[in-house]
Amino acid sequence: MTRSDCLRKPLLGLVAGLFIFSVPGCGQPQVEPQHRRLILGLATATSAQKSDWLEQTASEIDAARKSGQLSETTDRVFTQIVQLARAGDWQRARELAYALRDAQRPTPEDIQRVQQRQMPEPKLPPRRPFPQRP
Repeated sequence: MTRSDCLRKPLLGLVAGLFIFSVPGCGQPQVEPQHRRLILGLATATSAQKSDWLEQTASEIDAARKSGQLSETTDRVFTQIVQLARAGDWQRARELAYALRDAQRPTPEDIQRVQQRQMPEPKLPPRRPFPQRP
C-alpha cells in the first residue's frame, strides 16, 4: 500500500460522511404548520418538567392523531418525546423537543404572512424637558 492509498481512504470516508449528513431528510422532520404549536407545548412541558402540562399537550396530540391530522413521522417524534418525559428522562425529552423546534423552517405561507403584515405605529412616551440644575 502506497502513501497516497493511505491518504485516499480517510479522505473518501470524510467525503462520504459529509454527503450523508448533507442529504435532505436527515435529522428532525418538518412538522405540519398547524401542529407546530404542539412542539412549543412539548418544549415548555419538558423544560419545566411539568407532568400536567405534558399530559395536556399529549391529549392534544392524541386528538390530532385520532382525527387523522398527524403524519406518521410527526406522530412518531411527538410520541417519542412524550414517552421519554413520562419515563422520567426529562432532559432527553427536552433536548429532542428543542431540536425539533429548532429544525422547523418557515413555509411559503409563513413568509408571505410576515411580508404582508402591517405593523402599528410605535407609541413613544411624551417628551419631558430635562430637569434644571440648581
